[in-house]
Amino acid sequence: MLYDQICTVVFLSSMFKNGKYSDRYYNGLLEYLTDDEKKRIYFVPSILVKTGFKKIIKIAEKSSDNFLFKEDYLKLNDYFFALVSPFRIRRINFSKFKFKDFNIEPVLQSDFRCHIFTSAFPILNYRFFKRLKENRIKLRLVIDWFENQPIGHGFNKGIKDFYPETYSIGYQGGIISTDYNFYMQPTKYENENGIIPDVIAVVGNGLEEQIKRFYSKLNVITAPAFRFKSVWDLMGVNKIDNKRIVLIALPIAIKESIEILKLVTSVVRPTLLYIWRSSPKYAPPERSR
Repeated sequence: MLYDQICTVVFLSSMFKNGKYSDRYYNGLLEYLTDDEKKRIYFVPSILVKTGFKKIIKIAEKSSDNFLFKEDYLKLNDYFFALVSPFRIRRINFSKFKFKDFNIEPVLQSDFRCHIFTSAFPILNYRFFKRLKENRIKLRLVIDWFENQPIGHGFNKGIKDFYPETYSIGYQGGIISTDYNFYMQPTKYENENGIIPDVIAVVGNGLEEQIKRFYSKLNVITAPAFRFKSVWDLMGVNKIDNKRIVLIALPIAIKESIEILKLVTSVVRPTLLYIWRSSPKYAPPERSR
C-alpha cells in the first residue's frame, strides 16, 4: 500500500465540538488538491483527551479526512517495551553530554526524574513506523507538526531508521517567542542523531535565520501559514469609520489573556478598532471596539 503523504496532528477535545471534527493544524491544505491526491493523504493523530476517546474516534472516522491511527498497528509488546524504557534510560551515562562546552549532566538527570514515564510516547511513535514497515506500507512524504519535543523525536527517528529514503518535513506552523521556548531551535546534536526532519518549514521568511540559532546548517524553508488562514478575512476590513485596526492575539492561558485585555483597555484610543482573537480551544474570534 502506498501513502503519498502522512501528516501528524494532535486531537484535542476542542476540535470535536457539536459532533464534528475541525482541523486546527493544516487548515485549508486539502482545498488545493485533486480528489485523487486527497485519497492518498493521511493524518496520524496523537489523541490527548481525558474522556470520550471512543467518541472522538467515531467522529474522526466520519470525517472526509483520512486518518491513520497508531493504535491499529501497535502491538501489546510495543506498549510493554515503551513502559519499561525508563529502566533502560537509567543506564545512560549523562556525564558525557555537553552543550557549548557546558556539562549538562545535572539538567539531564533532573529532566529524567521529572519526566520518567513520558519517554513511553516517543518510543511508541518510533515503534509505529516499525509496524508500518512490517505491513509493507510505503511512504513518499511525511510531515511532522514540529515543536522539537520528545514525542516528535521518536516520530522522526522512526522515519529515519525504517524509511531512510522517505523525505520528511517538520512544519512549524506557529510563531512563538524562542527566547523562552528555545527548544524550538534544533541543535547539531539532534540533527546528527536523526531525531529531527530533513527540512524545517517556517511560516515566514523572517523566521528562517531565527530557527538556525544553535545550528547554522539547518535546512529551512518557508511554507504557508495554514493555521492563520482566517487572517485574510480581515483584508476587506482595513478601514472602519476611518479607524486603524489593532489585532490582539491572546495566548492559550486564560489568566494571561485577561491581564493582556486589561492592559489594552487601560490605554484604549477611540481612533483605533481593536480585534482580539482567543485561543480556538475556548471560543471563536471576537471583535471589540
